[in-house]
Amino acid sequence: MKTSILAGLLLLSTPFFAQTQLSGIINTYAAVVETDTCEGRLMLADSAAFMPGESVLIFQMKGASINTSNNASYGEISDLGGAGWYEKATLAGVSGKVLWVENKLLHAYDPAQGVQVVSFPEFADAEVADTLRPKAWDGKTGGILAFRVTGQLTLHAPIIGDGGGFRGGDRHVVQSNCSFLTFADNYAYPFDNWRGAPKGEGVAQIIPGMEAG
Repeated sequence: MKTSILAGLLLLSTPFFAQTQLSGIINTYAAVVETDTCEGRLMLADSAAFMPGESVLIFQMKGASINTSNNASYGEISDLGGAGWYEKATLAGVSGKVLWVENKLLHAYDPAQGVQVVSFPEFADAEVADTLRPKAWDGKTGGILAFRVTGQLTLHAPIIGDGGGFRGGDRHVVQSNCSFLTFADNYAYPFDNWRGAPKGEGVAQIIPGMEAG
């Protein structure tokens, strides 16, 4: 009887001890510089620790078009383009900076619009033991936290993405001769014009000559 009770307790406790502890940054990120949609091939800016058989996300961060009229409509999205395109894929092969996925790509990604590959780890059971967060977006990679738990996910710490996405406008100090007679009512200005402050990032690229507003 004692043996049966002990075995039962061990079986009941196994899921608790089998949980994978998660904290910090758990994803691997790599910028994509070239794609071949039909061949399912991705060329990376730098080699990264990806393995054949691994699940990944392919994500395009930018690509939208905006209204550039000098009025209250400035900045409204007129076409999302490829901004937000993504797919989950399985790596068929890895060779240095080149990745091959098992199937052809779903979208014609534009590497000039911030395309990245992000690892997509999977766990049976997981426990967030300390703060879990994405790598902060640096203009090429980051801003995404992705994982899958097929069983139980236990939260003993927060999952936080604050400050990890698109960056705000840079601090830019310039000399000016501003007075109450100065008009500064345009919706966009060049970066070095003291009448405007630098704009933050978004799903559309910042337009040259309209970096401030």
